[in-house]
Amino acid sequence: MSLDWFVSIGLLPVSFALTGPVAELVGVKATLIGAGVLGSLSGLLLLVPGVRDPEAEPLPSARAPVA
Repeated sequence: MSLDWFVSIGLLPVSFALTGPVAELVGVKATLIGAGVLGSLSGLLLLVPGVRDPEAEPLPSARAPVA
């Protein structure tokens, strides 16, 4: 939960600070399109196994060999 709080709320001022200069550099329309693409790509991370259930047991192939 703390990671969610950090990303959602803690980085909000950073996004505000970057949005103006990026919009001035590449244009407002390109900035909005880029933000939409980045948001969509970050949403795709939910399709990666283990992201939705971080407490699940790792796959047998991901475990370290027992010596």
